[in-house]
Amino acid sequence: REATSTAYQHLHSLLSACTSQTVCSGSPPEDHLVLDARNSGTTATVVLLLPGQRLLLSHVGDSGVALGVRSRLPSSNWVARSLTRDHKPDLPEETARIELAGAQVVQVGQPPNITHRVVSSHQTWPSINMSRSLGDLHAHTQGLSSVPDVVLTEPLWDPAEEEAVVIAGSDGLWDVMSPETAAEIA
Repeated sequence: REATSTAYQHLHSLLSACTSQTVCSGSPPEDHLVLDARNSGTTATVVLLLPGQRLLLSHVGDSGVALGVRSRLPSSNWVARSLTRDHKPDLPEETARIELAGAQVVQVGQPPNITHRVVSSHQTWPSINMSRSLGDLHAHTQGLSSVPDVVLTEPLWDPAEEEAVVIAGSDGLWDVMSPETAAEIA
């Protein structure tokens, strides 16, 4: 668990260092990566399948993992569920960290299309609708975090009697499809 969390934070630090080098030098030497992660970033999800039908899951942002399980008997239906929780700024613990950094969480849109975004006064970059990411360096000054949620599950299915599918996807999948539908398609 600790290694996974450390890897995410090191990757975020690398994005920050490369951005600093790009921005400060104007034109970095050819052997250096040209990168500017001030206004861009990514979500990240890692899934490790471990012996005994256990999973090690880690993620930041609004990408996530679902598990579908069904009996090996003919005509069985998938039972699926999400194994991760999106890091959205309106979650109480995420809001607290953002507000501690001096930013605020605002609701935007009209029902049923409401989202929450992180903003601060005099902000010159686009607002963001998640509370954890890699990159998005401006937003990290507002309390965003690169620390992942890390979960080591108990055994999730019995391979003698069940089959399973693990699906990792971004919000581009989960915003339009339920875990049940994703399991059926997979």
